[in-house]
Order: sequence, then structure tokens, then C-alpha cells
Amino acid sequence: MRILRFLAALVAVICLQLFGSWLYPSFPRAFDLFLVLTVLCALRGNSAIGLLAGMAAGLSADALSAGPYGLFGFTNTLIGYTTARVSQRLVIQRASQYFLVTAAAIVVQQLLLTALASLLFDHGRLPDLAWLPIKAITGGFIAFLTIVLRATLYRGRERRRRGRLERLRL
Repeated sequence: MRILRFLAALVAVICLQLFGSWLYPSFPRAFDLFLVLTVLCALRGNSAIGLLAGMAAGLSADALSAGPYGLFGFTNTLIGYTTARVSQRLVIQRASQYFLVTAAAIVVQQLLLTALASLLFDHGRLPDLAWLPIKAITGGFIAFLTIVLRATLYRGRERRRRGRLERLRL
């Protein structure tokens, strides 16, 4: 069931990325929806899930980007695994903590992309680090909103379940 939810989320992220890029050509500079998906999956604490989610999201990002294939796949895999390992040692419960972890992951990913591109390619395009604060803030905010929405939906579902149980008791 979890894999189906991840695949549905990945398809939604791909569609949002394509629509956002069509609507606003600088959308990929300001938003990294693939890394947000990777971090949210990795924060469940399972290293294998973080690794596989990072790989799938990164390779999907590589397929949509105009850059060399594999850079996003490598960095998102590394970020997914590292985030999962960190979440095993930290207690992350508040939406603000999700914001901070996601923003930090985006900063580390962009620095890794810059280092890899400068080491591997002489003429390769380096990521534009001027967009880094914007990308970190938007990614953190998207993670924050996702966690708040998830908690709100969970509370509503629990309220409805309790209401059904109360009606059955009567």
C-alpha cells in the first residue's frame, strides 16, 4: 500500500513539475518537488525506503531536466538515505521541524550538485546558487503544508470514526 501511495505522489509531482514549468519557465529553479517527496518519505525512518524513494525521485527529476542524466538521481539517493539515518536518531514531530529538515536537505543537495557538476564537467552548467534561498524556503514551506494537511486529514478521519462508534453504541 505504501508503494502505491509513493507512486501516486511521484506521478503527482511529475505532473506538477511539468505544469509549473509550462506555466512559469523558472519553476524548476524555485521549486524542487522531487526532493521534498524524497525527504518526506525518508523522514519515516527507514533507510531502504529513503534510499529507494530518493533514487526514484532523482531519476524522475533527471528525466525532466535538461542537464546530464544521473546527477539528481545520485544526490537525491544520498539525501534520502542520509535523511532517513538522521531521522532514526532525532525525534521530528512538529511541522516546523519538517520545514527545517527539508530546507537543510535542499541546501545540501544544491551544494552536492554544484560540487559534482564542477568536478565532472568542464563546460557543464552549474546550479544557480542565487536561487538557493528561494528553493530552500519554498521546499520547506511545501513540506510544512503537507504535514499540516496530513495531520488535519488524520484528525478528521479519527473524528468520523469516533462518531460512528458512538452511534453504534447507542
